[in-house]
Amino acid sequence: MKLYDPIKKTEYTADIPTPHGSGEGLLGVPLFLDMHTHVRYPQFEGYDTLGEACLKGGFGICTIQPNTKPRLERASTIEIHKRASQGYPVKFIFTASLFGEDTSMGVAYSTDGLEYTAEQLWYALNTHTPRLLMDHSQIYEIEGMFYPGAPYPSYRPLRGESIAVFRTVMLGIEAGWSRFHIQHITSPHTVENIQHLKKYASVTSEITPHHLLLSAEDISTPNMKINPPLAPEKDRKTLIDMTKKGLIDVLATDHAPHPPKPENYEKAPYGSSHIEIAFSAFYTALGDIHTVVDMLTVKPAKILGVDIPPMPENMVVIDPKATFTVDSKEFVSLGKNTAFEGMTLGGKVVGVKIGGTWRYWEGQFLEV
Repeated sequence: MKLYDPIKKTEYTADIPTPHGSGEGLLGVPLFLDMHTHVRYPQFEGYDTLGEACLKGGFGICTIQPNTKPRLERASTIEIHKRASQGYPVKFIFTASLFGEDTSMGVAYSTDGLEYTAEQLWYALNTHTPRLLMDHSQIYEIEGMFYPGAPYPSYRPLRGESIAVFRTVMLGIEAGWSRFHIQHITSPHTVENIQHLKKYASVTSEITPHHLLLSAEDISTPNMKINPPLAPEKDRKTLIDMTKKGLIDVLATDHAPHPPKPENYEKAPYGSSHIEIAFSAFYTALGDIHTVVDMLTVKPAKILGVDIPPMPENMVVIDPKATFTVDSKEFVSLGKNTAFEGMTLGGKVVGVKIGGTWRYWEGQFLEV
């Protein structure tokens, strides 16, 4: 089997016994790290089914965002989630809401899924100890949906994201913050703004599989209702080019499981469930396996300051030549609300080893 080391940027051959047959034609890479995962504990998707979905997708470390019920805004609530997430092969790490307690718990503060005004943002920045801030950049003061052509005031401007990025970073700098991570970007204008802001602070960014592979023109079901919204096709192509050029730092899933969405598009919740096929979606969109692996391993690990468990005791095995059609009925996640339903994707996670033990292989979860 060939192995790829994203630190040394090299491939090499190693004798890796697998649960079934040889490793010919397969590629072993480090465990993936997701910087953007949603859990619905205790109401819907808990850490048991989420853990299996992450494992099936090759993710050994997942970063939980704070918009749980109740929110991750108190140390005591984060501790409850930490205890609930223990005992699974996947490691869950946590963010804390920027609008809760001033706490050192978690790997960062986050605003993801939390609506806020400029006044609330400014207050929080001045009453919390600065560290890494992960920001869902949006102008929430303008109410409405993200649908071009919708009558005012129901239409929220798409370019509010790039304005909000400037607002968060510039206000943060004035309040003494220096590290910012902009979540699920959707606009080339945002990427350009971030390049400018890097002159003044450490500003990194992420992009999701749905914003790379799908566009606003593809929207056909409520499962494609996303926040932030899918970009126009022209912007999507530009974002792919920017990602390949290294202008975006990280690939992140924004896995958002929901019960079946209502057919009424306006009433449907935002979000797509897809962490178990996220690698394939990224690979299909970008076409370069080394780029995808780098942006799912060493790059997010550097931003968060965590270690990726070493190979070969810990690894994801990929079949780069495999293709498959997405069928949400095969998901282990309780959320079947995937924006990728029926799409043909290339490249597939076939095996996952954690702590020297194979935990998943070709659709089967293996007993320890």
